[in-house]
Amino acid sequence: MSLVRISARLAIVRALRGVTMVGEHVYDSLIGGIQVDADGQLNIGEGEERPFIAVFTDGAKNEKPQLRSFAESGMTEIVIEWGISAGMVEKDPVTGESHIVAGLVATDDAIEFTLDLIGREIADALNDPANEWADIWRSIASGGFTKTERARTSNDRDGTRLAAHQMRITSMLMDEPGKGEDLPDPFPLLFEKLSASEDAVDNRIGAMMAAVLGLSDPDWLAVQRARGLTFGDLLAVGLGPVDGDEDLETPAMTAGTLVVNDGDPIEVSGS
Repeated sequence: MSLVRISARLAIVRALRGVTMVGEHVYDSLIGGIQVDADGQLNIGEGEERPFIAVFTDGAKNEKPQLRSFAESGMTEIVIEWGISAGMVEKDPVTGESHIVAGLVATDDAIEFTLDLIGREIADALNDPANEWADIWRSIASGGFTKTERARTSNDRDGTRLAAHQMRITSMLMDEPGKGEDLPDPFPLLFEKLSASEDAVDNRIGAMMAAVLGLSDPDWLAVQRARGLTFGDLLAVGLGPVDGDEDLETPAMTAGTLVVNDGDPIEVSGS
């Protein structure tokens, strides 16, 4: 489970809802959205009756992990797809004409125009300084983009014209927040917005993610989890707990004996 990947999708979906021509029809990991069958034909899944946007996280790769750490998100592929077919139309009750959106008759060029326009709206929304969800996404993609790819595909099957566009963003996402550690930005704002949402699903998602992160841990335990260290590794770099501490609750050092080059012991203390 990757909280960063989940959060990236959540932030992008909510940043796009209601600000493009597809309205609220923006989905997280839509199963059956845009598919290519065994014959190479493009299909839109059952139940999609409106132009829509779907957001996915595909593969991720980290070629230089730190020791045994799973914290680094690495280079991650974010996929944003949007599609429309000639069947996704509204009929004007007065003229009888079919429109894909208000004022555009459902012709091939109008479909392509609409898809290009939606693509521009997506880019604008994700870079909107006033969009808090977009700002959360930009914070998660803290390492920037290393590659962006755009593609289109279409078919004309069984008399139904269909077209779709895809944007594939390869980005260095932020590290996973550590279990028991203080939450890094933008997670405090993310959890605040999920908790304040009027959608019960958002509330539940936020609560489940927070539960995975757990309560505050001692600094040494947070470091051990983040780096995948053994207890021997911890002691070698001067972190607790010390040998013999069965409760693993070694307090902070306040006094000790310092010996330099076999000289006389020096007693030191402090808080």
